[in-house]
Amino acid sequence: MLRVVAAGLIVLVLAALAALIRWHPALAYAISQEDSLLEIVQVLLCGGAGVFALTSTIARRRAGRPFVLDALAAAAMIALVIGEIDLDRQLFGMKVIHTRFFVKTDVALVVRALAFVVIVGVPLALALWAVRHRRALWRQATVAVREPWGQVFLAGGVIFAVAELFEKPLARATFAPRYSLEEGLELAAAIAFFLALGARQRTLSDIS
Repeated sequence: MLRVVAAGLIVLVLAALAALIRWHPALAYAISQEDSLLEIVQVLLCGGAGVFALTSTIARRRAGRPFVLDALAAAAMIALVIGEIDLDRQLFGMKVIHTRFFVKTDVALVVRALAFVVIVGVPLALALWAVRHRRALWRQATVAVREPWGQVFLAGGVIFAVAELFEKPLARATFAPRYSLEEGLELAAAIAFFLALGARQRTLSDIS
């Protein structure tokens, strides 16, 4: 049922966007730009998915059950939200991942050092933690891909990867307003993440 609902919603959303692109391209362009409707909905969905994953992580940890996959899913959703709202650009006026940020003298050294720790240290720590618990992660992952929630989450990951890998070609497509294809795919991925992690969170009664 979850897979049918997810597929139906994604097809419905993409069909609606395709209709706008075909018959009302100006509106399709307007809702696809930075901080516009599609991006706001993505943030809300990924934020909700992150809450679901974090809830699952805490509950499974307290119950002594494997929680590595849930923790990594929560971290991924947080990263997606931060990326979508351009938190670093809002705070510092530029992308923190750019080298010029770290040599910008009008930004306090302690701030640049803290940004470096967050950008490099946190992902590195998560990666090392995941490697350390790789067996538990592998077991969780192999179980997840056989379950509806895991399959929907994986589908969302594939859709998101396609949107990121083909970001420039999608933006240059002449038959659609700029960014509308990329934002549409990212919204589809966000729907999958939200539904998948929501379903995962609803299984908490099984571990109580």
